[in-house]
Amino acid sequence: MSRVARSARVASRQRVETITASKTITQAESGEYYLINYDSAATITITLPSVQDGTYFKFLFIAALTDNSAAVAFTAQAGEYLNGGPLAMTGDGADPGTQVVGNGSSHVTLTIDGNTDVLANSWVEFVSDGSEWYISGYVMIVDSGTASNSIVFS
Repeated sequence: MSRVARSARVASRQRVETITASKTITQAESGEYYLINYDSAATITITLPSVQDGTYFKFLFIAALTDNSAAVAFTAQAGEYLNGGPLAMTGDGADPGTQVVGNGSSHVTLTIDGNTDVLANSWVEFVSDGSEWYISGYVMIVDSGTASNSIVFS
């Protein structure tokens, strides 16, 4: 393999990091894919960097957040807001899903809580246009859960 091809291959690989405790993300980490492997009795906080055009992060829950576990809280910088939100659906598929939405003018924290069991393979993605964060995602909750108990904006 030529040097040019080797450099292109390395540069094209997705950066992946596993999160097991609170983390403050820096702007230099934009584009990283985070695996959340957490089921403990304390809330972990993931602090996003300041908004900047084109910045994005994706978080995949590789372990379920179960009853008696705490939550994962995603927090924007002071004066920056969260807009949009993940689609939440129960495991039985009977619920067509609930869009839980940050209003982009007062919500600075998105908390995904294990009170009603958030299942592994749920994901949340954050994208910035330089003025605020836009959120999309898919959060699967066990049959008896509800989105309003598992996904909360504040």
